[in-house]
Amino acid sequence: MKLSLLCFPWCVVMLGQMPEARRHFENARGLFEAHDDSGDSLAQAEREFHVALKAAPNYAAAQAYLGLIALQSEHKEEARMDFEKALQMDANCAEARVGLAQLAMGRAQWTEGIELLRRAVHGNLRKSPAC
Repeated sequence: MKLSLLCFPWCVVMLGQMPEARRHFENARGLFEAHDDSGDSLAQAEREFHVALKAAPNYAAAQAYLGLIALQSEHKEEARMDFEKALQMDANCAEARVGLAQLAMGRAQWTEGIELLRRAVHGNLRKSPAC
């Protein structure tokens, strides 16, 4: 189950002051959303998310997307750790909550997954989505 996160770019830490991080993040997000089965775009996206994190070490959304990449590669424990780390950076990180919801639903823990999705949306109602 892959949820598109084009409407969830809300985990932002001082991005107005971090244009380089934002540029790499947006490039990586585009690669992530457009990736195919070859894995080339996903590998490029992963590198770009790491560059964004190097420029802005507390960039929770970039950390959460690394978790989504790990999840797509079936590295569920690594994904969970990335999502938890992102939530430590930003307790309202929608991308991390969506990722944790995907993990929960993959274990058929529907109630937990729905609650995580609800919290992802509820925690970000005052922020403007990009779409």
